[in-house]
Amino acid sequence: MRQALAPLLFDDEELEQHRQTRDPVAPAQPSPAAHQKKASRLTAEGWPIHSFHTLLAALGTRCRNRCRVTAGLEGLTFYQLTEPTPLQQRAFQLLGLVFPVNRKSLSTEP
Repeated sequence: MRQALAPLLFDDEELEQHRQTRDPVAPAQPSPAAHQKKASRLTAEGWPIHSFHTLLAALGTRCRNRCRVTAGLEGLTFYQLTEPTPLQQRAFQLLGLVFPVNRKSLSTEP
């Protein structure tokens, strides 16, 4: 999951490539792309950089609300998904998930 979300994180996306070519005894150095990402605090696409925990917190705001209609239609309930933010859409796209995650976004189940 962390590897898939690396474009949105402070993680060095070129780390695997550098492991193949660098000296195994010398201290690891971040790639120029990682330096640029950390300095600008933006990804190459212009998204704000997150730590893994802050990105999970931003993704955690997506929820499914159970709503109940009380006027006239007694006992009618339905579920409504919150609209994803652009950051959430990009993160779920990187993870290979399709919106809406739960295709039963509207239901009359009790």
